[in-house]
Amino acid sequence: MRNSNTYLWIFACITFVISGCSTHFYLEGVALNDQGAYMEAAEQFEKSLKSDKYQVHAYKALVDIYTELNSHEEALRCLDSLRLSEQGMLTDDQMFLKAESHMALGQYELAIQTLREMKSSPSVEARKNSILTIDERQMNSVFYRVRNVEIENMSVDGPHIASAALPHRVNDDLYFVAESPRKFKQRKKSETHIDDYTGNRLMDLWKGTIIDTLGYGGAIKLEAMPMLEVNTEFHDGVVAYHKGDTIGVLGKTYVKPEETFVEKLKRPAGMRILRPIQLFHADLITDSEGVKHWVTGDRLDFCNDEYMYAHPSLSPDGSTLYFTSNMPGGKGGMDIWKVVRDGTGWSAPENLGGVVNTTRDEAFPTMRHNDTLYFSSNGHLGLGGLDIVYATREDDKEWTAVNDKLPSPINSPRDDFGLQLDPHGVGGIFASDRNGIDSLYHFSSYDPEIILKVITVHQSDLSLWPEVDAELVIYDSLKVAGFVTDSEASWTSKIERGNNYLIECPNYLGYIPEAFYAPEDQTIKELLVYVPIPFVVKIGCMDIEADNYDPEALVDDGSCEYHVPEIDNEIEEVEYDNPPSISGCTVPHACNYNPTATIDDDSCEYTSCVTVVTEIEEEINEVEVDVDIKTGDIVDLKIHWDLDKYSIRNEDKEIIKSFAEFLMVNEQFNVLLMSHCDIRATHGYNDELSQNRANSIMQALINEGVPADRLISFGASETFPIISCETVNSCTEEEHQTNRRTVANILRPNERVVIHNVKAGETLYGLAKKHGVSQEEIKLWNALGGPKMRVGQDILIYKAR
Repeated sequence: MRNSNTYLWIFACITFVISGCSTHFYLEGVALNDQGAYMEAAEQFEKSLKSDKYQVHAYKALVDIYTELNSHEEALRCLDSLRLSEQGMLTDDQMFLKAESHMALGQYELAIQTLREMKSSPSVEARKNSILTIDERQMNSVFYRVRNVEIENMSVDGPHIASAALPHRVNDDLYFVAESPRKFKQRKKSETHIDDYTGNRLMDLWKGTIIDTLGYGGAIKLEAMPMLEVNTEFHDGVVAYHKGDTIGVLGKTYVKPEETFVEKLKRPAGMRILRPIQLFHADLITDSEGVKHWVTGDRLDFCNDEYMYAHPSLSPDGSTLYFTSNMPGGKGGMDIWKVVRDGTGWSAPENLGGVVNTTRDEAFPTMRHNDTLYFSSNGHLGLGGLDIVYATREDDKEWTAVNDKLPSPINSPRDDFGLQLDPHGVGGIFASDRNGIDSLYHFSSYDPEIILKVITVHQSDLSLWPEVDAELVIYDSLKVAGFVTDSEASWTSKIERGNNYLIECPNYLGYIPEAFYAPEDQTIKELLVYVPIPFVVKIGCMDIEADNYDPEALVDDGSCEYHVPEIDNEIEEVEYDNPPSISGCTVPHACNYNPTATIDDDSCEYTSCVTVVTEIEEEINEVEVDVDIKTGDIVDLKIHWDLDKYSIRNEDKEIIKSFAEFLMVNEQFNVLLMSHCDIRATHGYNDELSQNRANSIMQALINEGVPADRLISFGASETFPIISCETVNSCTEEEHQTNRRTVANILRPNERVVIHNVKAGETLYGLAKKHGVSQEEIKLWNALGGPKMRVGQDILIYKAR
């Protein structure tokens, strides 16, 4: 019994000690948190979690701290622990922070799931909209590239750089702030001030020279040195000034005058002295050795040491100073303010208003022109964290709109801030913690395509070899685009940069293709590729009756093959226990389209809808149009085409004239003209040929008086044949002729047509979302076998007016 009592007594003592320590850690964390010492506060709150007494309060505080420090994985950990604690369900504010953390980590599905569990509010709906419109706002991401900025420390025995941010550009000079790491062996002393956010030394001002902003594929080099004449042991920011100025505005830590002995006695125990960022006059002076450097002057009159004033930036004409502050009178969080130059001083601060500022944070203002203000915000629509946006105005009036569609890779799910535009062109340097720490990056415009010019020549003497059948192949892929060089042995197209390609010439023996690369370097606008083809006598089957007859063969090699039909003596009937799925025609263009059919049975036909052109008498060249045509009908114009031609036959011109008269009488009809090819030639060639045929009919109708705005032409290539031909030789010439046709789709009153030319990088999903239709509808309208589309292919889309 004595031993049991002893154990109970020891357990009680341990519990009391743990509880007492937890109380101490928690209260210490509260005090540090109130003073803005977030990292130290988080350390104390984590220690207090060993006891249940303060778990809920500690987790709440840790969620706010880790969110403030952008430690979103830790914030989510604490939120999950808080949900499993005595508190139970998370509050709406905590749920919103959870969604924000998921968003900052690029976990958009989890973010939208969290937001959908919350009550509707303006902030919740704004964030939902931000996530749901990401694809739309990212449509232009392919037109930008981002490169790292590598900083080379040019000072002798200078400090290492742990992180870099807040770039400020004056021509090729780039000012920025950087943190130096605190060495492990170094103990924290009164003269060694540490950033409570990162654990590194406070920021110093650096000046560097940009070596390169044109190349592609490598980092930009920045040769830099710390500005020792300005830097102190506290935070030192950039100097806002223009080239040629001798005065500027500097952002740095404000150190209050030394307290008197009496003031120190009156200070509450444990109270930490706040040292906020403030704005100061800066003067450019020349020392006795002729070296120019900046000297810190007086603090600007409107600054209040209870609040932060940071990120100074001058308007292009130097008359207005923009900055960031949490001073009273704002919209919430950090806001962007301005003051106007007034003699040797500045006017009273003015908030930029609700168009620019939100209830959250707006910071890091900068301008290249008076009508555009760039800044970073986590209150406007974005990808997560701080995102770079810009506001616009006219004639120096109030800011009227904010553009939040700067896409990835400029913005990211993490913090992106401090944009400084290049003096010319589309590009600039900015800071981001997308890889875990603040670093500098440069973005520039990027054309994802380059002009490719192919010239086919004889290998022997490099003389031109025109009209060569060839294929453009993306190396190590199945993507093939057939083409034929013109009469000057040339073929030109746009191709996607960054890929390796081959030019294949399958019909030319002895030709060996060589891979070539489409460079990303934007200074290269055109790529010239010569294709040397050896002259080889072509051998093959010369029997015109054979299945594999080769009309270009000069020597018969005995390879001819002949089709021998097989006789099917027995037909087996199959009975189904359960009725099969509904079969029928699933193509909306067909006359016998069945909207309930789930399986296409190849029964689609395109001629029975309307018999629109009939000969009155075979011997009289007069035609008439069926008067029963109605909207939604597909009209067979009975116009057929000669092989590889798009000129209208003389005997078909009366048909066009009659159809034109019909359209002018029936002014309510708008028409989609669709021309078709047979399966000979490549997809790309048939695309162009069928479009030319449709254009010929359209121009002929216009010449007859039909208004152009009632007509639209579309080249349907070899899709939707009336007679299916597995190979060229499996159909007769008459059957190929039947497939070479033009039809007129009489559009419904509420129907309009969009023809979209596929660009590099576009997807079927994105195209369907853009036009508000389904992927399956686009596949049916264009006879696509899957989600892949060819670059340069015209896609037909039906939309409601």
